[in-house]
Amino acid sequence: MSHILPVDTSVTVYFDVPTTPVFILDDPVAGKLDDTTYVLAGDTATDITSDVTTVSVQRGRSRWLDQIQVGTASFVARNLDRDFDPFGAGAYSANIVPGKRVTIDVGSTPVFDGLIDDWDLRYTLNGDATATAIASDPLAEVGRSFIASHTTTSQLSGARIDAILDRPEIDFPAAERNIATGLETMQADTIAAGTNTLDYLKLVTETESGRLFAARDGVLTFQQRSTPISSTDLLVFADDGSGIAYDDIEVQVGSELLFNRATVTRLGGTAQTEDNTASQELYGIRTLERDGLLFNSDAAADSLAEFLVNKYGDATPRFATLQVNLARLTVAECIDVVALELGEAVHVKFTPPGGGAQVDQYGIVEGIRHDVSVDRHRVTFSLSSLADAPFVLDDAVFGILDGDAVLSY
Repeated sequence: MSHILPVDTSVTVYFDVPTTPVFILDDPVAGKLDDTTYVLAGDTATDITSDVTTVSVQRGRSRWLDQIQVGTASFVARNLDRDFDPFGAGAYSANIVPGKRVTIDVGSTPVFDGLIDDWDLRYTLNGDATATAIASDPLAEVGRSFIASHTTTSQLSGARIDAILDRPEIDFPAAERNIATGLETMQADTIAAGTNTLDYLKLVTETESGRLFAARDGVLTFQQRSTPISSTDLLVFADDGSGIAYDDIEVQVGSELLFNRATVTRLGGTAQTEDNTASQELYGIRTLERDGLLFNSDAAADSLAEFLVNKYGDATPRFATLQVNLARLTVAECIDVVALELGEAVHVKFTPPGGGAQVDQYGIVEGIRHDVSVDRHRVTFSLSSLADAPFVLDDAVFGILDGDAVLSY
């Protein structure tokens, strides 16, 4: 995949295409153990970038109130030589099956790691042929497993997630996860047989108000809420030359994130309702409900309800999306941009057309999308407001009382 970009994108698929003689059981020559000439066959990293014409990667969510979905990626490869044709005898024909690992990197920075779910082969009457692979990240693997009936113990959210992933019917590798401790205590509950693992882990994550996702390197990651952020360590995007240049920015202000009554109910508990009366007088009552959460007490459920009506009681403008064209950036800037991860904070500066004061806001990366073709690579970030960041002592932005930071939750 030849680019005119500062940093190239590469696609690697793990195919069973031995480049050395293969071990053959019982063969008098090729069947000897410990012979370095004849090796065991198996999937090995195969760089197919030269065949690829387009790449797309999508991870995360569009806003904080949404649940993070399974990350996906796709790529289109030229197939005129039938290397990707399952009906042929091409270089990869025997490997055009689901379950093959694929990694996508920008330079040496990974942006996706997952398994191929589908191959779609397309042939046109003018003789063109392409192969499209569609892949999903490890969240999909979790979603294909189910929990056996058992009763949990009361524990912090991170411990609950680890306990579920450790269960023998799931057995998700410990080396492939990065699970934070968590701040919220989960109640002891009885999980019904056949409960989908991913659905349950999303319930734990929603109770914590955290994030559960597969990172760009494929590691299953759980982030707890209220992680302190330093304003001095953030990547800056700006349209005035004082930060990384961007091509497009979207500002949203509307009712989709306007709620002034929140009702939160824990499993086996009593509904807890909090109102933002000042907001209700301006906009009428707009209700947000969260049911069946795993809080250990009604008081904890009420704390979330109070947080929600305070956070979403005003129709505050926010930067919703930010699009960056890597062709405009230096190599160092490209590396910084593609290394951004879900849950990380950024600093955005925007000068409205027609003059006026520059808008200066901080946001959290909630979604990341890559759209790559032969001569283009655009990265789009979905952002949520950082107006309720945790208070950080002595920080120039998040250490100001009555500013953008909050002391708790």
